[in-house]
Amino acid sequence: TWLGGVAAKLGRAKFIRTRHLSHPINSSRLNFINEWADHIITTGDTVRNNMIQDNRILPERISSIPTMPDHKKFRQGNYNRAQERERFDLGSNHVAVGIVGVLRRLKRQDLFIEMAGAVHAAHPETRFFIAGDGPQADTLKKLVTQKKLNNIVVFTGHLEDPAGLMAALDIYTQTSSGNMETTTQTVPQALLMGLPVVATDV
Repeated sequence: TWLGGVAAKLGRAKFIRTRHLSHPINSSRLNFINEWADHIITTGDTVRNNMIQDNRILPERISSIPTMPDHKKFRQGNYNRAQERERFDLGSNHVAVGIVGVLRRLKRQDLFIEMAGAVHAAHPETRFFIAGDGPQADTLKKLVTQKKLNNIVVFTGHLEDPAGLMAALDIYTQTSSGNMETTTQTVPQALLMGLPVVATDV
């Protein structure tokens, strides 16, 4: 933001800034780069309101455009559930639980793994899918091995079409913590796919 903002001002270009995280921005007067922006676009009203209140942004210079899922892509009718379950090696007796997202700390896939161990102990027919890639991949895989859950927790890696996995699932989860999620994309996507969702209060 600083590099782009200063370059825009020096080049006399418009400086448009986006903000999609909801943790607070330092309100110090020395952190004036956001005030320089010709316009700011956020992904939620909470972020917009916080920046007006805490970072001295004029209301007319900041807009909220909530992220919305593609309702044409995320439709149960687009997928053959039986085929998708076969693709992910799921039998008719399995209950499939999944999570989709970048593998990074704020998404708390480690909580998903803890939950997988506890749920599987009570319900051996459950299987768990972690879709995505990211900086925490190795750490999370080690945690699965450490907890001896390799047979029930599957890492799919990055999926170009996460709706295919969602078509195979029975339950979707969102385990993010803190106020880092502004407008999660995967929860409304899962709901459009007809999945019940268990989510943290973010």
